[in-house]
Amino acid sequence: PPRVLVVDDEPAQRRALAQALDAEGYEVLEASTGEAALKVLYTTAVAVALVDQNLPGGVKGLEILHTCHRDFPLTRLIMITGTSNVALAVAALRHGAFDFLEKPVQPVLLREKVKRAVEIHHMQLGRENLLQRYETLFETIPGVVFFVADDGVLRRVNREGAHLLGYEPTQLLGQHYSMLMEKGAADTADQFVFRERRTGARVQQHRTVTLVTRTGEKRTFDFLATGVWAARQGGRHTEYVGNIGAGWDITQRLAMEAQLRQRHKMEAIGRLAGGIAHDFNNIMSVINANVKMIAHELPATHPLQDLLKDVDVAGHQAADLTRQL
Repeated sequence: PPRVLVVDDEPAQRRALAQALDAEGYEVLEASTGEAALKVLYTTAVAVALVDQNLPGGVKGLEILHTCHRDFPLTRLIMITGTSNVALAVAALRHGAFDFLEKPVQPVLLREKVKRAVEIHHMQLGRENLLQRYETLFETIPGVVFFVADDGVLRRVNREGAHLLGYEPTQLLGQHYSMLMEKGAADTADQFVFRERRTGARVQQHRTVTLVTRTGEKRTFDFLATGVWAARQGGRHTEYVGNIGAGWDITQRLAMEAQLRQRHKMEAIGRLAGGIAHDFNNIMSVINANVKMIAHELPATHPLQDLLKDVDVAGHQAADLTRQL
């Protein structure tokens, strides 16, 4: 159940408030001083704090309000004031109090205001948890994750992505995305990874983009990006506010693919050369064998012997060439 902290130096007042809230199923915590209230706030998650301004000791109600506003922004604080101290209630509201109650506190009004404060607390807690999950997802996605505003300025970059490019995230925030691209590339079709295409239907952009690291090294990224459109005028109108996307460094993969393609080319050339060498060697074997047979049949002094020797030498040279292939 939601926890409600009741801070009042009067035991009877604390009991009355606690009884009214117990009936609604709240878990009620009590504190009689400002110091005790701060101890509870720093050790226990509290949805709503009901705080009297006039407390004994050095810590008054407004100081508890300031601490809540600074350190526990999800805790809703309701200031309890005397009927003649409306000015204090107005000051408390201006400094972040959720609401105020006048003494003597009416149980019905108390339960109504606490219920509303708890609902707001739960809504903001859910929103905070959702934002934390998105933040965790944003930071754990490998590669470069970014949000670029409509003016082309980087508003969010994840830590890993910034480090891949040699920067800290704070060094990129507020900079135009073109600082990460090759000169002139921001004016080409590559810009649509970072800027929504304004013509036609909104579609996801998938493009290979070369980014330049802080040291001048060029890295190739495979990017997926899409436009972000925010609701305006109560949801009746949407407005383009920027692009969000993620990119994965494929530089090494592309280098390996290039090496593999080169290897395949060399293997194909090798197979071609091997096939030619095999067939050519078969032809030369017939030629060389016939030259030897003719030379053997002719007399040693025959004038064709010199020509046959030249053919024989050329045949062996051709055979050596096939072995080289």
